[in-house]
Amino acid sequence: MDASALKRYVVKQKVQTYKTAWLEEVFTSPCHREALSSYQSLTQEFPDSYFELTEEIQNITCLAFTAYKG
Repeated sequence: MDASALKRYVVKQKVQTYKTAWLEEVFTSPCHREALSSYQSLTQEFPDSYFELTEEIQNITCLAFTAYKG
């Protein structure tokens, strides 16, 4: 099986209630360029929201990029 078939890129957004917070998938793609474009558009459109771009290889998630918000 081709390794690229096992890989996908996911943009996640932080969602929270008054008790807890979690990350929700808002965009997925097998193409890094497409996912990065979506990530950049979302972070520009919603600058106060927290987004992550992750790379998932068969159920293993690697953080690809997130902006520091201190």
